[in-house]
Amino acid sequence: MSDSSENYEDLQSELPLESIYTIRVILLQLKVQRNKMENVKHCCEKIREAVDKYGPGSDTWTIRNRTIVCILPEYLNCPNDLMSFRDYAENVPEGYTSNHLSLVAGELGINIIAGAIPECSHSGRPPIYSTCAIYSTEGEVIGKYRKLHLYDVDAPGCYPYKESDVFTAGKHYITTNIDNAMFGVGIGYDIRFEELARVYRKEGCNFLVYPATFSASHGPRDWLTLQRARAMDTQCFIATVAQARDERADFLSHGHSSLIDPFGNVVASAGIEESIIASDIDKGEKMLGNTSILRHLRVALLQLKVGKNKEENVSRAIQKLRSVVADYGPKSPSWTSKNSKFLCILPECFNSPYGVKYFNEYAETIPDGFTSQELSKVVKELGIYLIAGSIPERESEGSSKLYNTCTVWSPEGSLIGKYRKMHLFDINIPDQIRFQESETLSPGNGLTTFEIDDAKIGLGICYDMRFEELARIYRNEGCNFLVYPGAFNMTTGPLHWTLLQRARATDTQCFVATVSPARDETSEYVAYGHSSIIDPWAKIMVDAEAGENTVVKDLDLRVALLQLKVGKNKEENVSRAIQKLRSVVADYGPKSPSWTSRNSKILCILPECFNSPCGVKYFNKYAETIPDGYTSQQLSKVAKELGIYLIAGSIPERESEGSSKLYNTCTVWSPKGSLIGKYRKMHLFDIDISDKIHFRESETISPGNALTTFEIDNAKIGLGICQDIRFEELARIYRNEGCNFLVYPGAFNMKAGLLHWTLLQRSRANDTQSFVAAVSPAQDETSEYVAYGHSSIIDPYARIMVDAGAGENTVVKDL
Repeated sequence: MSDSSENYEDLQSELPLESIYTIRVILLQLKVQRNKMENVKHCCEKIREAVDKYGPGSDTWTIRNRTIVCILPEYLNCPNDLMSFRDYAENVPEGYTSNHLSLVAGELGINIIAGAIPECSHSGRPPIYSTCAIYSTEGEVIGKYRKLHLYDVDAPGCYPYKESDVFTAGKHYITTNIDNAMFGVGIGYDIRFEELARVYRKEGCNFLVYPATFSASHGPRDWLTLQRARAMDTQCFIATVAQARDERADFLSHGHSSLIDPFGNVVASAGIEESIIASDIDKGEKMLGNTSILRHLRVALLQLKVGKNKEENVSRAIQKLRSVVADYGPKSPSWTSKNSKFLCILPECFNSPYGVKYFNEYAETIPDGFTSQELSKVVKELGIYLIAGSIPERESEGSSKLYNTCTVWSPEGSLIGKYRKMHLFDINIPDQIRFQESETLSPGNGLTTFEIDDAKIGLGICYDMRFEELARIYRNEGCNFLVYPGAFNMTTGPLHWTLLQRARATDTQCFVATVSPARDETSEYVAYGHSSIIDPWAKIMVDAEAGENTVVKDLDLRVALLQLKVGKNKEENVSRAIQKLRSVVADYGPKSPSWTSRNSKILCILPECFNSPCGVKYFNKYAETIPDGYTSQQLSKVAKELGIYLIAGSIPERESEGSSKLYNTCTVWSPKGSLIGKYRKMHLFDIDISDKIHFRESETISPGNALTTFEIDNAKIGLGICQDIRFEELARIYRNEGCNFLVYPGAFNMKAGLLHWTLLQRSRANDTQSFVAAVSPAQDETSEYVAYGHSSIIDPYARIMVDAGAGENTVVKDL
């Protein structure tokens, strides 16, 4: 007793009183038969078994445990059989199932979230609901949720089912406070609806429970994805509880009841069999979602129809602005603690038809004209930033000098920027299009930038996007986001619209947004549409398609992967690596325009065999000792000079001077130039595919026998080299050691690379819920061993964040 008291006092001194307690969550994945009474009896027995195993008095119960929440599956008292639900329906809380669950909750002193059962009135007549009841530790029903979204689906790949033939949809969501944690409940198909989850989050919930039994056919595709999506959407814990699979049943359950943390990590999961799983949920910072989260700029692109009435065009834009802010702004369910500001962007010529003959008629002064005055009012009303596409601007009252001008408005309604289109659109393609902006418009002569938090935004209009020089000037000014309201036509749009956006993003490593008028086939000038946001790696994040549409995206405005060519001269290879390191730190390091207050450290990663050709016959010749060899000495100096962390790919290592024992070794260097880690490749690359490739590392290289981890701030990094990535066991060991970032310098060849390189990276990320970086030598067709290239970073959800392509390249990403 004295030991427990001392531990308890230690906890009290370190944490707020409520934070020292955890909620023990128990998920019961149960087999369900056709006999209701047997099902309820079996359920109560399993609850008692779970509490014996995980409750007070068990070996797993600690001084931090205080509350148990036991969660049961969807349809805990009956099979998932549409035609049988009426027969099993009963009153809640007075029916057979409810009475037994009430008794066991009171007897054991636990909370029960009772999955779902068919509920009817006392008389047994309709309506019938799919209902989840929540029982207190005293056995009282303290909440009752009726399924809102009924599963009516008959589509390819889906389980054909129409719940509305039997059930009536509920009308209300419910929240329940259990020991100062707020729970929200959905059932089955409800998990597909982000809106419900966000409503719960807005109500203060930090734990969402979905009793749900997906079928074995579509469960593998959707089950885990939906749980993780809801967790990430809301920064809540997610619990799902399914029926166990019964191979004799008509409906085969997917099973796999799970507990997901607010970052999308699987905390606990069952298989398909009957299971009891338990996990303790911290009611402190983890439970409340107070961990540090990067702030995102929310961007909305409003692709609008434009007619010939200026007032109607402006009114339409204002109406759409109000609508998008209602749906996606700070008061909407979709707004989270990660969001900081809201930026809306309108298209080029949103208040007038796009045509030379219209510009003089629609032109007005800025900021005194009608359009400017209306925009000023609405942004102040909505509290948003607005890039107001463009309008024809008259230089002053009575002047004949016109510009194509983009204005920028602050949430206070102030004009904070004005850009006049510099490169006018003069085109004449016989039998296709003729347009001469210069007949009525004058070109601007100045750049415009403005800042929203960490975003520095540079402006261009339409034809400006064709000029790489303008984008590069903005990049040199420190911009990380370029915006081009534009009205490409049906001739140039299909050819160049997306291509130019991706090119400008690639040129500058900036986000690029373009906003077009909606396509209107009846208009004299038919705009292409397809307003888009492109990320700095030229990936299309959103595309509004052709018609009137609004698309919204959150932008998270540094790890460098250096994909290098490797020749046969060691000194030149090392010199090349050092030159590239200096270049990347100049462009992306602490003194660069792209470095923000959110950045803390820079980690550079080199490829496998960066100082020697990748070939068995070269390893002995290029091998050197570590840290006394030439390569190590040079890396130590440059890491210290640049103040960076460096994972130095791999080199052939000689165990000691004069030794014939060689390793394929990765070194890690600190910003002080110290060697802080060394990993020797464990799984050697021995392959012999007839007529394709023969390579046997084991002819000259010995395998390592130890793991290597190191930490940079909150990142714990585990190392492997090339063939090691094929071994899930190594990745899982690193994950069990607490690693959240796995790095694999690797030189896959052109055969294995096409088949397995990206697949294995994504698999390791998904297996371990870790970031994965893999760094290859550049592809060189003249080399004896042709590496595949495509150095990449994969996020914990198996998404490709960056891909360096095949050639020599450096890619950079903030994690």
